[in-house]
Amino acid sequence: MNNVYDLIIVGAGPVGLFASFYAGMRGLNTVLIETRNEVGGALTAIYPEKYIYDMVGFPKILAKDLINNLYVQSSHFNNEIKFNSQIVDIVKNEEDIFELSSKNGEVIYSKTVLITTGMGSFTPRKLPALKGLEHFEKQEYSGIKYVIKDKEKYYGQKVVIAGGGNSALDWAHDFNGNSKSVSLVHRLPDWQAHEESIEKLQGSGINVYQPWQFVGANEGDKLEYVVIEHMETKEQKTIEADLLIVNIGFLPSKTKFENLPIKVKGGAVMVEPSSLESQEVPGVFAAGDSATFEGKLKLICVGSAEAAIAVNHAAKKIDNTVSLKPQFSSNFFSDDFNKKKK
Repeated sequence: MNNVYDLIIVGAGPVGLFASFYAGMRGLNTVLIETRNEVGGALTAIYPEKYIYDMVGFPKILAKDLINNLYVQSSHFNNEIKFNSQIVDIVKNEEDIFELSSKNGEVIYSKTVLITTGMGSFTPRKLPALKGLEHFEKQEYSGIKYVIKDKEKYYGQKVVIAGGGNSALDWAHDFNGNSKSVSLVHRLPDWQAHEESIEKLQGSGINVYQPWQFVGANEGDKLEYVVIEHMETKEQKTIEADLLIVNIGFLPSKTKFENLPIKVKGGAVMVEPSSLESQEVPGVFAAGDSATFEGKLKLICVGSAEAAIAVNHAAKKIDNTVSLKPQFSSNFFSDDFNKKKK
């Protein structure tokens, strides 16, 4: 058998990065597996320019800056990262070693597994009413966008945002004051966002259309307007638009578990809340959006705590003689935290 890791972490988003760092704290031989060619998951791929307001210790921080900080932190122990490696299946062999098969045919072996894939690999959910208007998506700094990576280059336009979740409202507040106009269109009567973001809409100057849905846009090569319709009265309105940001969710593609008897609910692994370990397969853990249990709260800060809990229990499962509770990090590190371990 090839090299057997102590812990394989599947998914290099914020939770996976912190888990990698914490695994180094516990002295585990660890590898981080990532489908894409960069770390950060959805925060890097979709929301790099979006502020995060509910991360401990930061009044607000750009998603890309949070990921950069986590990457520097995780790099302290020089843990291995395998990029462009998509895990398609996990099995447990007769020796109680996990075999993880990647799409490129590689098999990686480990004593324990931590799943932190979040929403998995993903594609943006598109508005049915705009089918056939894909040419608007090809405009460089206008048209229809699902990801904004350099927001300042989009400022000064007439912006319409589709969606009613935290991301949609955050973008609306961000572009408000930096654009000619901002319109927020949500097809449901209720928002799916933090109360503070909802309250900030009052008196903000953002044009709010709720409950309205998109029914079309102008013809031609350049986006000029979109057409929306009230969900109940069927009244239609035309909104001038240089830029339409669509934030209505993503279509996830999860790691498969056909050969592992893991219970999955809503695309997430059902785990024990106290250990984040699978209820059916000892040695498999999940954290962040990849884990579910009664009362589960999906926040990055909570996922980071879950990562630490899962890693501690993985360390105990590998070697029952070690303490479940590690020493304080202040006792572990030298005075210069930024110096990598040699």
